Amino acid sequence: MRRFRPVSAMGSLLLPCHTAFTLTHFPAFSYPRLHLSHIISFSRAKSTIQPLRPLSTSSSSATSVISSPPFLRSEHPVDPKYLSCSLPDKNPLKLAVLVSGGVDSSVALRLLHAAGHSCTAFYLKIWFQEGFENFWSECPWEEDLKYVKAVCDQVDVPLQVVHLTDEYWNNVVSYIIDEYRCGRTPNPDVLCNTRIKFGAFMDTISGMEFDFVASGHYAKIVHASSDQPLQPSVLELSKDVVKDQTYFLSHLSQSQLKRLIFPLGCIPKVRKRYANLLSYLIYQTRTVKIHKEYAFLAR
Repeated sequence: MRRFRPVSAMGSLLLPCHTAFTLTHFPAFSYPRLHLSHIISFSRAKSTIQPLRPLSTSSSSATSVISSPPFLRSEHPVDPKYLSCSLPDKNPLKLAVLVSGGVDSSVALRLLHAAGHSCTAFYLKIWFQEGFENFWSECPWEEDLKYVKAVCDQVDVPLQVVHLTDEYWNNVVSYIIDEYRCGRTPNPDVLCNTRIKFGAFMDTISGMEFDFVASGHYAKIVHASSDQPLQPSVLELSKDVVKDQTYFLSHLSQSQLKRLIFPLGCIPKVRKRYANLLSYLIYQTRTVKIHKEYAFLAR
């Protein structure tokens, strides 16, 4: 069976659809036919929101499958020129860092830790990954969480898993299905960023007194200076315009922007420099994949 690969929200996949739509084949991507009835059936799955849980081997749930694989370590310090978007002059800050198991969010965590901040990593379990295990096997959530734990162990950062399945279904998947039925094309990545990653997640941790929430998005936020605190926070293009993700963050409100920082916004375009930065991370014996953070039919 061909492996399912989610495609970009700006690609050709997001077409107006009807009740019994089917994802058809496009030249650049390969995936099985998936009917709306398959998606709707998952809405009946158990999706009770569970409280924040520390990642530990004593848990009888998802975390029990996590183990630290062998990996190589690097002891090189992070060059200060990479830290300008990590607010090093304001350390130590108490930060909630969203991690996915991909390289980008791992580097973001490493940068924030190197800047001297007190970080707590959060992995969002926001969809019915188990229900799709017959559609893909490249990157199940257990594998993602294994890499997340390995990176957190390297920098001695605590990790918690947040279950937002109901919020994801109600605010993203259901909305997208309704829009398809009406012949409209929504943008799932914009919805997921606005309503889940920086919406429901921020609400969940609102009582934990974090100074900022950080993620591995390629974007920059310029916050108001201390002498002009009433000025708005401004979303700007990252230095890497090829991987820039400000479009997918464009619907964030001021209340959301004021609470965010994006460490990768100051990483230059030159891939060689970025590759050198990755050498500061621990590496498993297998290649670490770069996630594309697709919200719909992915994470």
